[in-house]
Amino acid sequence: MGEHSSPAEPMLSRFEPAAVAEGARVVLGTLVALGWISLDDATTNAIITAVAALASVALTVWTRRRVTPVAKLDDQAS
Repeated sequence: MGEHSSPAEPMLSRFEPAAVAEGARVVLGTLVALGWISLDDATTNAIITAVAALASVALTVWTRRRVTPVAKLDDQAS
């Protein structure tokens, strides 16, 4: 359990946001690679790749909203 979570929070929020996003990116990358290996249609592969890229961008935005920038922590410590 992360230091920023409480028992009342949903299960996903009990983990560090960056770790969740990185794990999801690994899964997305694996799915894209499997798609390129197993599917013959280049158009379908391109669509899968584009969807995975958009999901990765969404994960980045989600992660950055949930993480406190170091600069803010430095300001609070002063």
